[in-house]
Amino acid sequence: MLYTGEMGDEKELMAARSGPVSAEVGQDRRQSTSGLGGAFATGGAPALEAAVAELDEILRLDEYDPEMWNFKSAWCVLLERYDEADACADRALALRPQGYPKPLVNKAHARLKQKIYDEALALARQALKVAQGTQYLSDVNLAQGIIQQATHPPHPLYPENLPEFTGHFLKIAEDVSDNEIGGHGKKYPVNKLVNGVLLRLMDIRSPQGAVSVMAELNADFHPETVSYILAGVRASDPGQFEAAILGMLYAAVGTQGALQRDAARVLALTMLRAGEAAAIRAWYRRLILAPRGPIHFCCPWPGWCWKS
Repeated sequence: MLYTGEMGDEKELMAARSGPVSAEVGQDRRQSTSGLGGAFATGGAPALEAAVAELDEILRLDEYDPEMWNFKSAWCVLLERYDEADACADRALALRPQGYPKPLVNKAHARLKQKIYDEALALARQALKVAQGTQYLSDVNLAQGIIQQATHPPHPLYPENLPEFTGHFLKIAEDVSDNEIGGHGKKYPVNKLVNGVLLRLMDIRSPQGAVSVMAELNADFHPETVSYILAGVRASDPGQFEAAILGMLYAAVGTQGALQRDAARVLALTMLRAGEAAAIRAWYRRLILAPRGPIHFCCPWPGWCWKS
């Protein structure tokens, strides 16, 4: 038990503050909670709920601690308990009305998560003004980050603006690939990489073999580069490309960790390369929905199909 009825309130409060809550919020309380996640997300919602319960006990013993009210505000934002987060932030500001930007950052972050961008922007600007010239230098960056996000909120993705989005996204992917392999054959000639994958795929006799080829490719290169190489495979030999995609799908659903993540990114990039909404939808049905039934890829293993 963290608290005992035998202690006086003062000793009990000291024990509470030196217990698990203090350890979980970080070694230096002055760096404390911006409300933007970080250490507070560690352990997931159950850990956050437990921390909030401990903070409630601390605040029962001392309801005049602005930092504890701020801590609770930050965790409530992460738990998406926005009304409670606002109330706690307001309480912290009432107790420390001057030179304390953190509760304002929490409120701004809550509005950002709620997609109330005008209020998030106003609160973040207020927090930035308060934070400048104080000891809370980290809150300057946090407030500026919220301002940036609130000023340029994400736009819904509709079919009519999909080409522009995918073009921009794939340009970034190609830049990543160029940085890795040199671009235009300067470092690793792409045609040699494509031919190497084709030769490996020609030598295999089972779907599992395709998985191993794709796993090796993902281990050697970034997903953006792997997608670029597979685009070359597709242009050279559509049948082997289908085998490669099947192996990548196997890796995405049948593995864990970095390989699963990278395989999923390659598949996403492959779908985006289709360019048009209808084509992407068809790729999605083929790659993601098809595993519920037989997959009729033109794979090099006649008579083989994968059923869920």
